[in-house]
Amino acid sequence: MNTNEKRIIAPSRATNRGLSLVELMVALAIGLVVIGAVLVSYLSTSSNSQQSTSLAQMTEDATVALNLLRGQIATAGYSRPVGTTTATNASGKDVEIMNRLYKGFNNDSNDFISGCDGAFSNVRAKDLNISELACVSGANAATDPDAIAVAYEADVSNTLLSGTAPTDCLGQALLSRSEAGNTYFVASNRFYIATDTQTGLRELYCQGNGGGSSLPVNDTITGSSGAPLVENIVDLQITYGIANTQTTGGNTYVLKTASRYLTATQIRALATSVPPSTDLWNRVVSVRLCVEVRSAKPAAAGENDLNLGGYVDCQGVARAKPTDGYLHRSFWTTVVLHNRI
Repeated sequence: MNTNEKRIIAPSRATNRGLSLVELMVALAIGLVVIGAVLVSYLSTSSNSQQSTSLAQMTEDATVALNLLRGQIATAGYSRPVGTTTATNASGKDVEIMNRLYKGFNNDSNDFISGCDGAFSNVRAKDLNISELACVSGANAATDPDAIAVAYEADVSNTLLSGTAPTDCLGQALLSRSEAGNTYFVASNRFYIATDTQTGLRELYCQGNGGGSSLPVNDTITGSSGAPLVENIVDLQITYGIANTQTTGGNTYVLKTASRYLTATQIRALATSVPPSTDLWNRVVSVRLCVEVRSAKPAAAGENDLNLGGYVDCQGVARAKPTDGYLHRSFWTTVVLHNRI
């Protein structure tokens, strides 16, 4: 026998055995459980991320819209002082009343704020005579978005400049006006909800009175049409804080605190019995705003259930999940008209 010959030993049956069917099924089951857990975790994280993104987007859109409206409404009636006049106030005391350069339409009406439950029927009418803006007939005050108009003296402190001229809400240059040797500019801005012709979605729009080559003819704005400012704003609801009046020494004064909140429709109905027609608008000392915002993207699977999709609308009514497949949220704020108090 050759001593250099290598001996080959066949592997035993035990060392050559594979997995049994039961072991294979257990391994597959464990693998599926692990994969399922990873998938559920991923989907949950993705859903939560999309939900957080949608809520952040809606909050940001609402913040931009409300801040813009707050700034404009709070500025209503602003004008530079050009002297003072002594008068008796509501307490019977002599006080110095500030004389303003811009005192409203025809310099005597304090025509600084007005609105509609529903849209303005001609948003480009009534350059400064905003209390006479007409509303769309047949508007449903409970469901249609509201519209609001404000007027104030525009200057370098409350608008951006276009060249050397102040601008309206769309950044269009305003044309100067003149009174008693003083030159000034007046912004008359109207805010409303309209459907964008390109996207087919509701947005917050503004119509300004700038951009024209000459001052409005026949009290009609000659500049460009309104344009969108903030996306995903589907509703705007407004009520107005009305102050009581007090007569002292033969003079009637508007008090500084709102005694009740009325809709634009209620103000317009009461104004017909309280001449002149602008009186109740002159007694607006605060404004309550609500905007309803829609998510930019459709809700993710499970995101638009009753708990997440449900919301309270601008009428204070609790709504189930919207039928359009998007998330909706409502945001409120109250603005004081500083130039009225």
